[in-house]
Amino acid sequence: MAFEIRPISSSEWLPDRCLRLSSAFDPKKSDPQAGCQRLQAFFTAGRRDRLVALYEDCLLRHGCCGFAAWDGPLVIGYNTFFPKDWSPTRRAPNPGQGQPGTLAHHCISIAKVAQAGEEAIATELLKRTFEWAKSNGWERFEVQGVFPTNPACKMVLDLYGRDFWEKLGLRVISESDPGRNFDVIKSVAMLDGVRIETEADADRYYPNWRRDAVHFTMAIDF
Repeated sequence: MAFEIRPISSSEWLPDRCLRLSSAFDPKKSDPQAGCQRLQAFFTAGRRDRLVALYEDCLLRHGCCGFAAWDGPLVIGYNTFFPKDWSPTRRAPNPGQGQPGTLAHHCISIAKVAQAGEEAIATELLKRTFEWAKSNGWERFEVQGVFPTNPACKMVLDLYGRDFWEKLGLRVISESDPGRNFDVIKSVAMLDGVRIETEADADRYYPNWRRDAVHFTMAIDF
């Protein structure tokens, strides 16, 4: 599958939607939206003007906020990131983790394509991100909420499990606490129409949840 990777630009398109489970689209022929679910939940609250201001501020301050994959006039995927010390989807800073020089991954969103094509697009988007980060003085790229490569869990927050990030050179720097893991398996069960109230319920529904619902923070240093 042929595609071109270009930096996200306000003159072309600012990422305003999730592409997962959607088809590639032409921004010039599509109604603008107000961001992915995470940005709407934490920052934009459904307001397009706040989304535009966010991206344009990041572009003005730092020169880049991510990359988009294009197939002719169609957007087929993108990834976005923000400086960790002011990422709009982080509820609280984590002092002592090299924030001023750290980029925080926000998301990778790929339209419906063949499976081999999806991973290839995501890989190229991140390779371009790392090249840009290195050449612009960033010290680290960090991604949170990475699950083991397990079909029951990885669909909750991200399509890309630990093995995907390890192929790109990232390493685990921390993992979630058991309470968060229980919240994850409750969410997985909800998607399947199963109600879980206790850990015993979780054991009956998904015996390996303590192992497979753990999620990681991973990073690569430049």
